[in-house]
Amino acid sequence: MMKGILLTIVVYLCLGTLVFAQGGATGAITGTAQDSSGAVIAGATVRIINQDTDVLSRTTKTDANGLFTATLLPVGIYTVTINSAGFQEGKFADITVRDLTASGQLGRGDVRMNVNGQREGNNNFLIEGVSASDYNVGELTNTPLPSPDALQEFKVQTSLYDATQGRAGGGNINAILKGGTKTFHGSLFEFFRNDVLNANEFFFKRGGQPRPVVKQNIFGGSLGGPLGHDGALGFFFLNYQGTRQRSGLSPGTFISTNLPILPQDRSATSLLNTFFPGQSGVQIDPVTLALLNFKSNQFGGSGGGFLFPSLPGTPGFDTVNGNINTAPFNFSRPGKFTDDQFTVNWDRSFNGGRDLVAERFFFSNFSSFLPFGATGLASAFGASISPTDIGFPLSLPVRNRFLSLAEVHTFGPRLINELRFGWVHTSPTTLTTCQWSA
Repeated sequence: MMKGILLTIVVYLCLGTLVFAQGGATGAITGTAQDSSGAVIAGATVRIINQDTDVLSRTTKTDANGLFTATLLPVGIYTVTINSAGFQEGKFADITVRDLTASGQLGRGDVRMNVNGQREGNNNFLIEGVSASDYNVGELTNTPLPSPDALQEFKVQTSLYDATQGRAGGGNINAILKGGTKTFHGSLFEFFRNDVLNANEFFFKRGGQPRPVVKQNIFGGSLGGPLGHDGALGFFFLNYQGTRQRSGLSPGTFISTNLPILPQDRSATSLLNTFFPGQSGVQIDPVTLALLNFKSNQFGGSGGGFLFPSLPGTPGFDTVNGNINTAPFNFSRPGKFTDDQFTVNWDRSFNGGRDLVAERFFFSNFSSFLPFGATGLASAFGASISPTDIGFPLSLPVRNRFLSLAEVHTFGPRLINELRFGWVHTSPTTLTTCQWSA
């Protein structure tokens, strides 16, 4: 009698313009082939077929752990077939690689920018000609980012820099902020998204999990105009933007992986009989035993309320291939992102137009909370967080302050002097918190 094949699949989406050297959006399908007992199937042939065109998109094989990954797949609906000697063909249809964009991600998402083959730290980000780069991290993770409503224009240079640019051999990105005008202008805006309007994700629905929380509100307004009669005291521009997000689909807010199947009885005797049957003289490290018996709801609290849950299936090793039995584990817990930012700009011309004073001030306090974000040191500095990582809570509060003062004096038709002063303060903090339940 031939055994059937089970498949655990995770679909990843990557924006090709950010991660790969190509346009459009591509994704990846990764999965684990298992038999009905939970044992993995190594060396199985995996074929991925585009259902819209019936064209074979990829052929690969599972590794020693039954895992396979097919990257750079165009957005679409696919059928995955798996064949292995002694097993019936496994056929799994309607696997969708969708363009999720960054709407489900908290905050700025996973932003990466490399120019001229340089590292991210070799880019130079400027506001009004003043460098606002985060020299500590060298990425966009903590860099001051004013609201789009406060931007007049921006300029991106990738080569042929003039004498005003320096320090970096990558890209130079300069943002110019809006100023006031002789008439009053203002705006109000609100962006709204709520998971009440969304269907549940395929894998969460199949696992009996509720649809992940995705709530987003971006709101604010701006006002600019003259101060005094005909702008005698100058011209001003004010802007505020607030962001409130909760998402269970952002990296660091969900786990989708395979875990070893552990018995409900976590005593030393039970664990030894499960994983070392018939072996004498074997002992379990006391720290490991205490950790396996630790109670916590960090990963849902199901499966006996243990920190590492007891998943359905047969604990122990597969007697055929010797691999430890594993089971799929999918869990989501919403993370949070909040941001409050202000922009205050003022310009005044005096002395018959021979002098111009300009002030630009930007203030921002934003914070991210990722329930499973503390997966390593790199994650605290903006590195990508894989859904297969088993992480703990991570808070990232950041304070940004930017001030620019400029004075332009005209001495004559052929001599003009500009004096500019800039001050930037970026204060990121990394906080890891563990909330245990006995």
